[in-house]
Amino acid sequence: MNARTVLVTSCVAAVLAPPSTAEACGGPVPSTPAAFTAATAVFLGTVENVTGEVPQAIVATFLVNKPYRGAVEKRIIVSGYCDVAFSKGVTYLVYAAEHGGVLLTSPLHRTRPLSAAAEDVRYLDSLLAGHPQAVVYGDVFRRITQPNGSPARQALFETLAVVAVSRQERRSVFTDRWGPYQIVLAHGEYELWVARGGRRVTGRQTLRLRPGDERRLSFTARY
Repeated sequence: MNARTVLVTSCVAAVLAPPSTAEACGGPVPSTPAAFTAATAVFLGTVENVTGEVPQAIVATFLVNKPYRGAVEKRIIVSGYCDVAFSKGVTYLVYAAEHGGVLLTSPLHRTRPLSAAAEDVRYLDSLLAGHPQAVVYGDVFRRITQPNGSPARQALFETLAVVAVSRQERRSVFTDRWGPYQIVLAHGEYELWVARGGRRVTGRQTLRLRPGDERRLSFTARY
């Protein structure tokens, strides 16, 4: 079967799903539900070959391991830009959007290595099973005191744990070092907070989640 060619140009970076809060290449990265809704093709694939180099467009041939939307061919050729760094032998979760007859991908589409896509896969697998879970996402900031004594918030510059607890389960995920996070949860009522080294550093917030909910929730940590 012939590989499908996926081309990309930097001038279309703004044509994306509704944003989350993580920044990449000058724009916000969408949550998993938003990225999935905006994408023409979503798949797990392992890189067989790579040409080109960052920051220019690089081209990777993927062996498709699991399609979530479109991407029915066995092999797909993907051009990436905006610091997408595909490595041979590594498996990625790829989101691509069609534009003018071609498919485009970048970090702004939420394309990432499988090692960084556990919550994405949890959500997408729940969709395939017909039992969609809920997504909670947002930012964690650190509260600081400015030299003049007034309070302010800043990026974390480290990873913290976002903890969610219900009667049925306890789950946690780490933020990235700037503060954005995303956690996928079954329906139910949860208490959520942020911890640093096992110690809670924010207040508790309560959410009641239904299947398929997408909720934004941010925290300000003190430590």
